Amino acid sequence: MRLVHSILNRLVRRPGVAVLAVMLCCAQFGLADRFPPDPVEALRQMLKAPPPHPDLAQRAEALRSLAEIRRALALQEWRSAVGGSDEQIYAALAERFKKEARRSLTTGSTAVRLAVMDMLAEIGSSLRDPQNPNGLASSLAPELANLVKNGETPHIREQAARALGLVFPDPNVALPALLHLLASPNFPERLAAGTALGNMLRVTNQLSSKAGEVEAVRVPRDYVVQLGKAILPVIAVGLSNPDPEVRRLAAGAAEQLGSALDTQVPQPRIGEEAIDPLAERKELGSVQHDLMPLLEAFSQQKAVLAKALQDDDLQVRLLVQRTLESLGNARLKLLRIATPNAAPAGASEPGKAQNAPPEGGLLAVAAQNQGQPTSAPDPLLRAAQAALPRLAADVTNPDVQIRLGAVEALESFGSAAAPAVPALIDATGDPNSFVRWAAGRTLGKMNPAEPTAVPALARLLFDRDFDVRLAACTALDRYGPAAKDAVPALIRAIRASDPDIRIAAMRTLGGIGTDAQPAIPALAAALSDRDERVRQTAADILAKFGPQAQSAAPALRKALDDPDADVRRAASDALLSVLQGEK
Repeated sequence: MRLVHSILNRLVRRPGVAVLAVMLCCAQFGLADRFPPDPVEALRQMLKAPPPHPDLAQRAEALRSLAEIRRALALQEWRSAVGGSDEQIYAALAERFKKEARRSLTTGSTAVRLAVMDMLAEIGSSLRDPQNPNGLASSLAPELANLVKNGETPHIREQAARALGLVFPDPNVALPALLHLLASPNFPERLAAGTALGNMLRVTNQLSSKAGEVEAVRVPRDYVVQLGKAILPVIAVGLSNPDPEVRRLAAGAAEQLGSALDTQVPQPRIGEEAIDPLAERKELGSVQHDLMPLLEAFSQQKAVLAKALQDDDLQVRLLVQRTLESLGNARLKLLRIATPNAAPAGASEPGKAQNAPPEGGLLAVAAQNQGQPTSAPDPLLRAAQAALPRLAADVTNPDVQIRLGAVEALESFGSAAAPAVPALIDATGDPNSFVRWAAGRTLGKMNPAEPTAVPALARLLFDRDFDVRLAACTALDRYGPAAKDAVPALIRAIRASDPDIRIAAMRTLGGIGTDAQPAIPALAAALSDRDERVRQTAADILAKFGPQAQSAAPALRKALDDPDADVRRAASDALLSVLQGEK
């Protein structure tokens, strides 16, 4: 006690020393209260330095919590480690993460399990695993699936389902657990199962769209097929659930799967991208062969899809319509790619008539090339056949969304939806311009041998909506000579206010052929149009008529002095065609 008093007396007599002592004490206490250095940041700094990294294993060993290990595995600096000794340390760290996560999921408290499941859901497919091409979190799918079925509380089961749908799991592991949860009497659990189904497909589609990126998980086609085959029966169960919200989620999963299938079929190559037609057929034949189990799986659910189109819930019906639209688009690509120089599905250019795709698909073409019978299966058409009459009926549904969805789904099936032509003709008079536009496009893709739609399309040439008028021109152009009854309306359209409509009408007349001869005076008059594109198109179409267009020769001679060089060239070619044989 005396010693303390002595020290205090000295400090009072020497203020400078007192202040210094206090500062040193505060500094000592301050250092003691600081957090230890972040081991993940230390690891990152070492990885940033050029290799080798002799102390990297020690840095990795310093990581303590599962959260630190996850942060360390997510460091971008590991990119340069692939293939070297650092990769072995990454692999060991990944194994350590999985071991700790499994232990937490199986023996941890409820709070710990929920935290780990939330972490896995956040990771998704973003962290690679040297032992699993589907990613690090996917390796924990068996533990998550077990919690979906056997979790002690509804909250654990729901969170396990949420995480399971996001980690890119093995379908054979995940889907039995989700099917079990769909049968739960607890609505939130059924809802979690339906959400997980959609998320599994959503993640697959997202990864497929990133297939060219270096860090992306590669989604092989056989995974999509395996997932689709396994998930379709589960979706069917969801579509029959008594709760409309669960049915919506199941229908959304069906739409995602249809989109995944459509993505797997490449677009036909045209122009500079085109390759040898035989090589392209062989490539698409291989694609169809690989996808055939999934195509057949859709065919087996045809009754479920057709029934879902009559669901009491509007959103369910719309989502199933979109599913069928994706199936039709995939089918059209498989059909059209078999025709050399065919345009991509859904593409059209005014003035360039499209060949009807061969029915029967690539397998039929391949068999025909080998001299074998051409009775090839068409499972996607079978999948939709029961639904097509319902779609045709929905073209006149009171709800505009249902009408539009029905027309767009019918459009994707082209001539296979020909029985819906009467309903589509009625739809050309729909009060909604989008429905009229879709109806015009769809009629253009029907079999031109049934020209009953020509008068309706001719009326659309004078619709108040520009896009509808253009769609009518394109549709009639596809009909070629079968559109001859539209010639009077097309002659009137040559005098339309919009130059694009005038050009489209003239090109359509050119596709009709000699039956369009009454249009020659109107075409000759268009050689004086104020738009040089219209004048050039008029000359090009007159050239097709040859000597039949001799009455247009004076107008063509005048066009030889046109200020536009392209018009002069077109007029010169047309005049030579019209006056052929004259000296």
